[in-house]
Amino acid sequence: IYGVFQGLLRARRKAGLFLFASSLYLGATVVSKIILVALLHKGISGMLLGTIIGDMILVIYMIIIQRAWITRSLDRGYIRQSLIYSLPLIPHAAATFIFTLSNRIILENYTTLAVVGVFGIASSIAQVPILLVDSFGIAYGPHFIHGAELDKNRLRNETKYIIGIWWVGIAAIMMGVYLFSEEAIKLLTTPAYYSAASLVPILSLAAVGRGLYTFAGSPLFLSKTKLVPIVTIGAGMVSLGLNFWLIPILGVFGAAWATVVAHGVTFGLAHYLSARKVFSLQFPWQRMGLIAGWAVVVLGLTFIWFGYLQGALGIIRDGIAVAVFIVIGLYMQDRKIYSKIRTVIKSARPRFNIA
Repeated sequence: IYGVFQGLLRARRKAGLFLFASSLYLGATVVSKIILVALLHKGISGMLLGTIIGDMILVIYMIIIQRAWITRSLDRGYIRQSLIYSLPLIPHAAATFIFTLSNRIILENYTTLAVVGVFGIASSIAQVPILLVDSFGIAYGPHFIHGAELDKNRLRNETKYIIGIWWVGIAAIMMGVYLFSEEAIKLLTTPAYYSAASLVPILSLAAVGRGLYTFAGSPLFLSKTKLVPIVTIGAGMVSLGLNFWLIPILGVFGAAWATVVAHGVTFGLAHYLSARKVFSLQFPWQRMGLIAGWAVVVLGLTFIWFGYLQGALGIIRDGIAVAVFIVIGLYMQDRKIYSKIRTVIKSARPRFNIA
């Protein structure tokens, strides 16, 4: 049900409503999972129940805000077209379920429920950047399709630029996760789950592969979707294999790295299939590498020069580090970006009556 209303928001290009819905789902899901796993000790069932609670809250919200679009009539002319486009997405959804939840099931067979609970808490915190990436991808999808209908060459250049700006954003998010994950775990959980802090930065890396897949996989959704399941089924098989191989050796860290690699595989397969079967997108790899290196430099200098700061001063230090990275990172991506931002602000002043 949520998927239907989500698709309607995308078709209507209601990015604001969609962003609020995603934030609502994120808050409801994370809070539910933390209560069920950390406080009530429900293990894997708590993880699943938390997801269901988030889904139910979101469905109710979607029905309320889009009730005007609900009708009892049925136009059969759209059914065949919808089935041709959407049927391949059923195995796609099933494979996505496999490679996102198989690690918890396998962990439960090789470890204890306490370990599964620690992994679940880490996954809930790491879900924050992943849901942010997903929200961007879902909002960007209709824009990509509209641009492909107008001019694919222009779309290719535009997407390359957007990827560069997005890369600065995702790098800043990864820095924030690395710097603040321990504080978040201590604030939201009990001492029994503090060890989850070491897993959060690893699991959050999945957001990078997931976001790159958003761009690389977009051409696969332009007409027929028969290639989409190949990507997720391939990633699901890799995820299962890595989980069975790494979890007995590395435990929760094996499950975490299997998740990261599986999301990387989705990007690799999508990029390959898009380039071979539809049309290829250009990624600014050189600048992306420079910006990633800049992020490492900022983190290194932060801990070398100011690592002694703790508590509130440490949080301020980390916030300044992320801000410095963003300011210079955006300039590295586009030296004219701040003049562009000033132009946008000037053009917006009359609209919002800003002096």
